[in-house]
This record gives sequence, C-alpha cells and structure tokens, in this order.
Amino acid sequence: MIKTAASVGLCPSEFWGLSLREFEAVCKGHQVAKKSDVQVLAWATANLMNCWVKKKITVEKLLGSQASETISSGSDIKEQVKKRREQREQKEYWGK
Repeated sequence: MIKTAASVGLCPSEFWGLSLREFEAVCKGHQVAKKSDVQVLAWATANLMNCWVKKKITVEKLLGSQASETISSGSDIKEQVKKRREQREQKEYWGK
C-alpha cells in the first residue's frame, strides 16, 4: 500500500495520517485525473493526426474501450486544461 501511496504523490507521513476510506478517495481522485490527462492527450493527438490522413481518427478509435467518457468539443478541452492548470498551480503554491 505504501507503494501505491507514493505513486499517487503522498509522502509516508501523509499516508499514515489517512484512514483507509480517505486513502481510497485519494486513489480514486488520482485515477480520475489520470484518465482526464489521457483523454486530453488523445484529443490533441487525434486532431494532429487528422491533418495528415483522409480517414477521420477519433478519440474513441485511439483509446478503444477506455473512451467511455469522451471530450465532445474544443470548449470541453479548454475547460479541462484550465482546471488542471489551476490544480497544478495550487499544488505548487502549497508545496504538495
């Protein structure tokens, strides 16, 4: 479990201070953030690839079964990028 804590960005003192339920919530939150990052990357990749191919490439084609929740428009991607940037800035500010 300590390896999982390290992979989600918790130091040992933070890990030992959490209850099992809190640790599970942190892990699920990390999973959601990673999934969002993968979808953003797939969206950008699909747009770049579509400049060079005749057959349209979609996020669903790139991610396969992982694309259960897809990004539908440019405004969605901008919203997600803005949200992730704010989270990163807050994390840097607080030093976590």
